[in-house]
Amino acid sequence: MGVLDLLCATTDPEATTFYGLAYAEDYGSFPLKPQYAVLVKSNTNPSSPTDLTWSVISMFDGSHLSGYPHAINATDTSCSYSAKGVFTMFGRYSSMLSPTPIMVPFGIRYDPAGIMDPSFGLKGSGAWMNITVAEGFTWSGPFRRYSLGYTSPALNGVLIHASLSDTNNAISLATVNESTKTLTPTAIWNTNSENHGKIIMALTIANDRVYSFGLGKSPLNMPILMGFPLNTMTPITPKGTRYDIGEITSVTDGIRVCYYSPTPILYANHGSLTLICGNERGSTQTSASFMIKDPITTDIMDPGVEFDADVINMEYFVPIGPGSGASTFALIRKEGTMYAFGNDGGFRYTHMIDSVNVAYPIRSNPNSSLGSSSRLSTGGIVGIVAGAVVIMAGIVFLLVRSYRIRRSKDDNSTAGAAEKEATTSSREENDISICSEKVGDNDGPNYPYLEGKYADNSNPEWRTGSTDMLPMAPITPVPEHLQAELEILQEKMRVLQERI
Repeated sequence: MGVLDLLCATTDPEATTFYGLAYAEDYGSFPLKPQYAVLVKSNTNPSSPTDLTWSVISMFDGSHLSGYPHAINATDTSCSYSAKGVFTMFGRYSSMLSPTPIMVPFGIRYDPAGIMDPSFGLKGSGAWMNITVAEGFTWSGPFRRYSLGYTSPALNGVLIHASLSDTNNAISLATVNESTKTLTPTAIWNTNSENHGKIIMALTIANDRVYSFGLGKSPLNMPILMGFPLNTMTPITPKGTRYDIGEITSVTDGIRVCYYSPTPILYANHGSLTLICGNERGSTQTSASFMIKDPITTDIMDPGVEFDADVINMEYFVPIGPGSGASTFALIRKEGTMYAFGNDGGFRYTHMIDSVNVAYPIRSNPNSSLGSSSRLSTGGIVGIVAGAVVIMAGIVFLLVRSYRIRRSKDDNSTAGAAEKEATTSSREENDISICSEKVGDNDGPNYPYLEGKYADNSNPEWRTGSTDMLPMAPITPVPEHLQAELEILQEKMRVLQERI
């Protein structure tokens, strides 16, 4: 039985099933295997959090994919699942390769209809691939500041990424070019405090629209809820629909409830649109939710519902449930732990969810940084250092042994200069041999530089290339199991250096 920590979660278009991605290692084997990207799904139409079960859709060696598993936080990811079963995730990872730490965007995808070369060792059907993020495009902040979603079939089912600018005065839109498998900037819609709010606090994509929620100028001014059509994404900000949200005042001190909410949430379910203004439990402000059952045909909000549950500072919020607007419950992640936020006969609750268990001997590394800003534990550091010491000792042993063998083959000439030259030549040959195995100058696969893996050409670690199905891996003279273990230890050393 394996235990997973979902880095990103979403649902199918009908909101019947949860889908999520985790990175995990096979701790049941030695030597350790690489980090796997594991795509899982829940049972269909779970009636409650206690009814959830999980199964694996596909599992693939994550070293072939974009992003570094140890340097990705859940707050930087968004994912979507299409009607054709295509799962796409965009995220950012922390890179220390530049003079100053930067967040590098990346994209990955699983397509159940795709075909991969058998040399990549994928078990089962489908194919994994990288989605290149166009150079210069990025996003920031918690999940409520960006959204990933498809337009309807009437608009060709385009996958769109919307995000708020750091300066909070523009909405950036990018679309996935399915021919080149590239996330490409499409439009920038400038916003202003008069028409869109002093600060836009939340975004979501649904109903062929981008919805935004912005605060009023003060705790006394009504906030602003807007809907922008996605049928034409021109550089000029569309007029959009401004919704009548006067029912915010139907709850106690409603305007202040939303004004002081640190992380308001917008989400859609079967066409309805819901706004949640959560506050700290026990604070002077209550929490409340508000719904527009059909924002396509009406712009009037229903009266709000007050509740007392912890729904702030989350890493994702994914609702599931039948039609008629109401959701059965939402899967949320907070401080590395999964919870459910639900409605039990009018009572709103949060409930900790049991681990995501799957029938594979894998588990997410508890010492990794997935979804957490905490540093590696002492045990994790000791383990990584110990592993690094072992591999370095092995390399030193091989160098010394190789040198002695070459030395024994030299002639026994007593000329000091000749002996010195022969020794120097032997050392140089030895160094070249070891170096070529490490960086892939031989005919073997060079996975760290897989085409389409990175989008920043300013650094050779982030090369842009084709994003077709992963290319065939040629046969390598280096034993694959040793190559994989060496790459894993090198990655752990890199992460340790970043952490220290």
